Amino acid sequence: MTSHARSSVSAVPAHTSHRSPAPSAAGPVAPKGSAPAGSAPTRLRIEALALDAPVIPVGVDERGELAIPADVDTVGWYRYGSAAGSATGSVVLAGHVDSAQQGVGAFRALWSAEPGTMIHLDRNNGGPLTYRVVSRETFGKNAIPLTALFATTGAPRLTLITCGGPFDSESLSYTDNVVVTAVPT
Repeated sequence: MTSHARSSVSAVPAHTSHRSPAPSAAGPVAPKGSAPAGSAPTRLRIEALALDAPVIPVGVDERGELAIPADVDTVGWYRYGSAAGSATGSVVLAGHVDSAQQGVGAFRALWSAEPGTMIHLDRNNGGPLTYRVVSRETFGKNAIPLTALFATTGAPRLTLITCGGPFDSESLSYTDNVVVTAVPT
């Protein structure tokens, strides 16, 4: 995601693949109940990508899109979804690739995450968790499968989302989203 651009994870499900897993056509929506049991993630580390970033809880913005932290070095955890260590669902983390004002972001190298890459996630309560990347996919901004990505059901997994593809200087946004999916080890 980029702050000199409109960062968005909105709309719903054309994708190109390196393989991966979606809320409603309007984007992430704060659910009425509580999130599945687990703990708030606090730090994300991916040694293979030289990534070490704090994680803060985020929700949705005034447009109904996933809110992204203003600081490009900070990653946002979708607090209305699954928490780190939940028995089911997707723990969704989103961050910036770069910003015209702040430079490179925490997720600058996410596009190069390969299957097998190890991810470490610290959390507020409980010990750190380790995940293994199983897929990386690129979706057009209007084709991202939000219901699957943000699901609080199904097998536990970690979903990392950022901007990708070419930068469109007219809309001041990247054309795609990169989605990395990882499973607990």
